[in-house]
Amino acid sequence: MAGEKFSKDQVQVAAAIESPAGTEASLSSADVEERFFPDSTDFVYEPDRTQNNEAGDDLAAAPECVVGRPCTIELSANLKASGAVSTKPALGRYLRGTGHIEEQLQSISIGAPSGGDGSILIGETYDVGAGTKTGLIASDHSGAGTLLYVPLTGGNLADTDVLTVGSDSDQATASGASSDYGWRYRPRSTGFEALTIQRAMRNNKGTAGADAIDRARGCMGSSTVAWASKDAVRWSGSYRGIKVASADGDRYDVTLPATTCTSLAKLVNATIQLNAVAIRPAAINFSQNVEVDLLDDPTTTGGAEGYESADLGNRAPEITVDPFRVPHSELDLEGLMEAGTLVPFFVSVGSGAG
Repeated sequence: MAGEKFSKDQVQVAAAIESPAGTEASLSSADVEERFFPDSTDFVYEPDRTQNNEAGDDLAAAPECVVGRPCTIELSANLKASGAVSTKPALGRYLRGTGHIEEQLQSISIGAPSGGDGSILIGETYDVGAGTKTGLIASDHSGAGTLLYVPLTGGNLADTDVLTVGSDSDQATASGASSDYGWRYRPRSTGFEALTIQRAMRNNKGTAGADAIDRARGCMGSSTVAWASKDAVRWSGSYRGIKVASADGDRYDVTLPATTCTSLAKLVNATIQLNAVAIRPAAINFSQNVEVDLLDDPTTTGGAEGYESADLGNRAPEITVDPFRVPHSELDLEGLMEAGTLVPFFVSVGSGAG
């Protein structure tokens, strides 16, 4: 590698879900799916060291020894859909590595709910035929409309299926056929998934086998989504993992499709509501604020790296919306807070799922 220089502008990132977490996944060109921002893509090696305090024969200190190989990986990209409702977004695997469940949304027409309180709500469970089909409700309804849902068991809903929903046993009848609607990601509390992540930087001379390759296993992290008025929606993730390789090699021979203006999610012509009141913010910021730890493993399972995997701990999610530009008479946030009222926040950008 003598004399080689590397172009960070031509950085390439590949990632794959591990099974089980902490076991390095085999990567291929198919795992290169996202164009990340080169100026905010980084791989920082932070080795654990132990001192050798033995007396020496001269004034020189004995060298420290590397006994653990933790690292931090920083990634940023535009938040965008795949372009097809049946195809997962490229960032999906990275969201799974920040403690999210990946679920495919389905849609089907339903009649007006009856019985119970006459409404079905996001997050409630449904049942068809005493457990023949079960799933999660993903849209609120107090009348007939298009239901969004996530099937869990028994497959998709079908024409004439009668759903029993929630603890108050509201019922609604499906009509027509189900169709793919898109993908959603929601926090999970168990079964966290880890990533193997590889960063590759092209050498400026184009020398074969001389690209800079860094790879880590057991990676988990926390992410942030930033929305500024009249700008693309930006995603960033910070991962901790265990470095397994830093070597010369070749980037994968992959040409990703160019990002088009129509595929970007932009904070313009959007629907933004706080407690069902339309607001006009200059910026929105959502941070997961997940605590990420590395699990020590001095056994042969941890290997020379000294760790099993990353793990996710406490969460302190935060949403910042500024400014509101809404009269106090329309949105009394202080009063809602003092009353202990849950305040729903809703943002919709783009022309449709996918």
